Amino acid sequence: MRSRPFLLLIAGFVLVLMAAGEADAEKDPEWSYETGGYVESAISADGEYIAVGVDAGFGESKVYLFDKDSSTPLWSYTTGGFVHSVAISADGEYVVAGTGYNEDKVYLFDKDSSTPIWSYDTGDWVYSVAISADGEYIVSGGASETVYLFNKDSSTPLWSYETGGGVNSVAISADGEYIAAGSRDDKVYLFDKDSSTPLWSHTTGDYVWSVAISADGEYIAAGSWDYKVYLFDKDSSTPLWSHTTGNYVWSVAISADGEYIAAGSNDNKVYLFEKDSGAQLWSYTTGDYVESVAISANGEYIAAGSEDNTVHLSDKDSSTPLWNYTTGGEVLSVSISADGEYIAAGTGDDDYKVYLFEDKRVPDLAINGEDITYEPQNPDEDKDIIVNVTVHNYGDAEATEWRVILYDGDPDNCGGCKIDEYTSQEGEGIPSGENITVQMTWYGVQTDPGYHELYALVEDAQHPSQETRLDNNKNYTTILIEAIQNDAPVAIATLEKYFVWPGESVRVDARASWDNETTTGMADSDDGYTNLSYRYYAEGWTSWRYDWYEDVVFANPGEKEILVQVRDERNKESQVLTLTVMVKGSNDNPVAVIDSITPSSAWIGEAVTFLGSGSDTDGTVEKYQWSSSIDGNLSTEKDFSTSNLSAGYHTILFQVQDNDGAWAEDTAELFVVPNSLPVTLIESIEPSPAEKGSIVFFNGTGSDTDGTIAVYQWVSSIDGELSDKESFSTQNLSLGLHTITFRAKDNNETWGETSASLLVFAYPIAIAGQDSTGTPGVPLQFSGAGTDEDGTIAKYEWDFDGDGVFEWSSTENGLNTYIYNNEDTYTATLRVTDNDGFTDTDTVEVTISEKKIQIDDEGNVTVTPAGEDEEGIPAPSLAASVVAVAAIALRRRR
Repeated sequence: MRSRPFLLLIAGFVLVLMAAGEADAEKDPEWSYETGGYVESAISADGEYIAVGVDAGFGESKVYLFDKDSSTPLWSYTTGGFVHSVAISADGEYVVAGTGYNEDKVYLFDKDSSTPIWSYDTGDWVYSVAISADGEYIVSGGASETVYLFNKDSSTPLWSYETGGGVNSVAISADGEYIAAGSRDDKVYLFDKDSSTPLWSHTTGDYVWSVAISADGEYIAAGSWDYKVYLFDKDSSTPLWSHTTGNYVWSVAISADGEYIAAGSNDNKVYLFEKDSGAQLWSYTTGDYVESVAISANGEYIAAGSEDNTVHLSDKDSSTPLWNYTTGGEVLSVSISADGEYIAAGTGDDDYKVYLFEDKRVPDLAINGEDITYEPQNPDEDKDIIVNVTVHNYGDAEATEWRVILYDGDPDNCGGCKIDEYTSQEGEGIPSGENITVQMTWYGVQTDPGYHELYALVEDAQHPSQETRLDNNKNYTTILIEAIQNDAPVAIATLEKYFVWPGESVRVDARASWDNETTTGMADSDDGYTNLSYRYYAEGWTSWRYDWYEDVVFANPGEKEILVQVRDERNKESQVLTLTVMVKGSNDNPVAVIDSITPSSAWIGEAVTFLGSGSDTDGTVEKYQWSSSIDGNLSTEKDFSTSNLSAGYHTILFQVQDNDGAWAEDTAELFVVPNSLPVTLIESIEPSPAEKGSIVFFNGTGSDTDGTIAVYQWVSSIDGELSDKESFSTQNLSLGLHTITFRAKDNNETWGETSASLLVFAYPIAIAGQDSTGTPGVPLQFSGAGTDEDGTIAKYEWDFDGDGVFEWSSTENGLNTYIYNNEDTYTATLRVTDNDGFTDTDTVEVTISEKKIQIDDEGNVTVTPAGEDEEGIPAPSLAASVVAVAAIALRRRR
């Protein structure tokens, strides 16, 4: 786009007045928004977002983003210079803008934020910016005479290239692979995104004011001040063609596939060209020069903006605009969505607005309920129902590809109830405001008699979103069906067997089918008619009867035919079905084949899989038999597996028997390798026996003469599995006599084992009681006790005087009395022995002394041991002084 100062300059010497063409209609915008400055606009491919750049002077110039559904901006950003160019990615996710005069920057925005992602200072006016469809690549050009390429993720250019003049226009292919530029050095340039060196350049006769590139980068259009429109192929700098207009070419646009090229010229015309020949399809004269053109992706629609304050929309097939709209100022920019449904425009002097137009020029097809008729009104059996459906086009464009579908019931709820479908033929269009009636056929009713609601649905193949049903989705009429078409049943039959001997019977089972469903016996599921009957032909037809099976016998050998036919109760007969059976004159032997024995050499205990097959040309295989020369019969299955084969060289015999009793066989060899057991040895278990809680060390070894040891295992008969190590230690053994098993498994999954015994015991505990005192000659009670955690106390013994001789023993308990005759202090020892023979001792100290007895005047008795003061403990009676009580105390065992 040229700069405003340049516009004013040329306005002084260029003034062309031409009459505007007649348009079909005046079009109102969906909305407009006043910006306060010159407006450059761009619209996303889907029409959802509109980017706007405004040149409104210092401090007022802005970038705006709009949603198509509202004239209120989603956001705006105030730049430091005039916004001279904007572009938007196909999905509207990214917006790029270029500024100049006081600030010479390229800006990149995300649609969700008014804060720039980045900006880059080019050093002079930015005249033109463009962005790839996915927003990955951005190209700019301007007064700095430089083309820049950026990636969206960085403000640092991927590369730059200096031309010989200001860069008026840049364009980029949808994937960002190719970049076109037009410059005031009178050249068109083409670049690959991976290099700043041009692929080529072409010199025109004057400034190149506008360039455009097809979506795939294959074609490049250019407009020049040498009054020409050029088209290039990307692979050559030589133009495919050029077309001379009547004045400067301000703007060019190209369809996505490059098939159509539009141009706007200073001769007040909009042009449309065809790619392959360069032929001018048409031109349209406006009221002033055409500063901006845009074309839809498919080339169907061309938008143009002219200096006579007018926005134009044309169809590629006619030079007469579909509509015009007069704005309040010169139209500086137009852009169009990919499908041509949305057009954005920006204006200049005295208006300063951005406009959004919606142009949904599509067919609007519908069927009204009263437009479905049928005949006959009361169809007889076997009569088709002819349904006439009238389709209306309420839209403002012709429908050229459409179809009508007829349903028995509401198509949203009836599942597979489609009756018929009509598809338009070439040339069978429905012009706007007109209708067409199509004839459809209901080929038989597939439901019960009664009322049927016929629905007709029309679909526009070119505009599937325009699928329409009027009358609250009730495009239907109701038909009363009084008769139902009866189709003949379809016979299905099977033979019990194919080969028989003369005089041997073969059973035939018959069925009837409808809609791929099979019924037997008394029903014909197509129409509810019951009482199916059957007949059979072997050497003559049987009569019709209700039996759906027949036993057929042939007397002579040869290939024989059996015919079957089914009839419903309304005497509709099925086709005649032919079955073939072979009556044998002699028997062919079957064939047995061992398909595989896997593995063919197996370790003993390894699973072996046997696969066999059998065939019989004149019958069937009835029996299978596998046997081994070593192990005898193995299986009667065709295929089986076993791991119970003996070691050695097996000859495997596989036999099959046919239905006539004949046998066939096949043999194969199999070697089952014997496996030597692994050898295990318990080297030591120490200590043994072992006291509970002590550490016991287990040491073992294992070996295998024909393999390796894979797993070790130690097991206790009391505690279960102890370890999987060759040697280990533990202190967590339970009390008792353990049988310890040590075993090892070799690499053939075979175990070998050995065992040993280990006693884990606990010592008994002797309890002698508490120290005591006594008197010479008086019996003294001893109460000894004992405990044993892993058994019982077998013997109690007392050494009363500490001389090492145990004077008393008992197997019952440790209770006894003993008389000391002399005063002294004695150590009495209790020894207990448990049922395992382990012993423990405990001692008490016994003091024997004379006691003095005194009786006072009141008769109280005081007993004082000899040698003590006469103050003593009063006793209630003399008897108490001669009774010694021995208390039992616990004591730690030795």
